[in-house]
Order: sequence, then C-alpha cells, then structure tokens
Amino acid sequence: MKTLRVYGDSYAVSAETTTEAGAELYWPTQLGKRFNIPVVNKAIVASSTEYSMIKFTEDVANNIIGNDDIVCFVTSTPGRLNLRYISEKRPYWAGKSEPWKTLPKNLNNAWYWDNKDHIEWYRDNQDYQLLKINHESYIHTIKDYAWSKPNVTFVLLRNSYHNLSIPGGQPPRNFLMPDIVLSKIMEDEIINWKNWEDFLEYNYDNRPNHLCIPNLNVLVDLLVYSIQNLTVDNFDYKYFHKQIISKITNNEQYLEYVTLGLLPKFKQ
Repeated sequence: MKTLRVYGDSYAVSAETTTEAGAELYWPTQLGKRFNIPVVNKAIVASSTEYSMIKFTEDVANNIIGNDDIVCFVTSTPGRLNLRYISEKRPYWAGKSEPWKTLPKNLNNAWYWDNKDHIEWYRDNQDYQLLKINHESYIHTIKDYAWSKPNVTFVLLRNSYHNLSIPGGQPPRNFLMPDIVLSKIMEDEIINWKNWEDFLEYNYDNRPNHLCIPNLNVLVDLLVYSIQNLTVDNFDYKYFHKQIISKITNNEQYLEYVTLGLLPKFKQ
C-alpha cells in the first residue's frame, strides 16, 4: 500500500508519534490525509540527523520503502550527540543542550551521570566542519538512492542551514529539496525574536512542528503541490506568515492565540 514515510526530529513528528495537543495539525498527519494514505513516522523530538539516517538506511536495507511511497526526510542541526547509547536507548537525548540540567540523578539517567565528563569532552571537541560535510553527504545519499526508486517521491526538508553546500550531479526528478529551512519560518513568526532560550523562558513551544497553525497549513499546501507536480519552484518564504505571535509569558496570552487560531489548545 502506498505510504507516507517520515524521518526527522521535532520538525517532522506527527499524530503517529506524539500525544501533544493539536496532533492532527502536524504537517505529516495532514499530508497523509491529503493523499489519503497511511503515515509511518519514525521522527523523534530532539533526535539527530544521524539517528534518522540509521532508521532510513534500515528501511532501505530491509526493502521497506514501497515502489510508490512518498518519503519525507528532515535533517536536524549538526552537532547533536550520536553516541551509541543515545541512538539505541534515548534518541531524544541527542539534542539536549549543555549541561542537561533537567536530568535528575536517578537510575533512569545513570548513563549520563556516570559518563558526564566524557560526554562534555566529546561535545566540546566535535569537528563542526566535518559534521557539516556529513550532513551534505546524507543529503547526497538520499538523492542517489532516489535514482533507484523512480516511482517514489523523495522530499528533503532542512530544519536549519549548515552553511555548506557540496555540488553534486543532476538530481533525479523524484528528488525534491525546497530552498527553505524550517527554523527560519519558525523564527520569522515571532515578534522581536531573540533566541530559542529566550522564547522558552516561560513555557515550552506548543506549536506543532514549531510552526503556528496558519504556517503548517501553508507548508502542507506547498508540499502537496510540489509532490503532485514534482517541482519545488512553488516554495518561497513570501507565502508564510510572519510576525504573528509574541513570546508567551502567561496563560491568558496563550489562550488568546488559541482563540485566534494560531495555536492548538492544551489537552485537558
């Protein structure tokens, strides 16, 4: 059966992988409904691109990807931790920011606290230029695999720029990579955006896939057209809404955005 297969981090999770409020609004869930096909989503919040590549290559090796599937892959931020324990046991730890202050000292988190000094050394000594090259290599790997599956549509989205581009050969017609990054759309939504830590000072980000509802809808519309017509010429930042919410500092402000149709309401 034709299936939408999704790999990535929080920018790619959906109703199939989360129980958060507004799960039906996540773009992979909407996209599956628009094409009337099931969604198999292996994206995990705060995971790394390396984890997504592990899941993708496992599906390739096991011949899981069907001949008429749609594959959406979202690259994450270079530099997330790719240690074996994290990939196998806690993929959602890969994107935790230093020094993981939220992890209590208990048996469930013993691996981190037993190896804290080594983990910090590893994080501080990563070669970010090499990590950027790795990310370009992942993109080319997916592009090259697309040649072998001409009836599968591959969509590659980036959650951020890694400021490196390695030219390759002509991509196949079924490989679509829009010239946008999702984090820019996310940041442009916020009035007086400073940085991620500032925005999360009073609350966690309750936007599905870090996008307000109107921009999720825009993204889905653009993806549907792009997949149906095998083009990315329709993608442009000008179609996305900008400066539509402020940093949320209280519940009344949050509920106002719910009323305006910008954010989903928390589950009770």
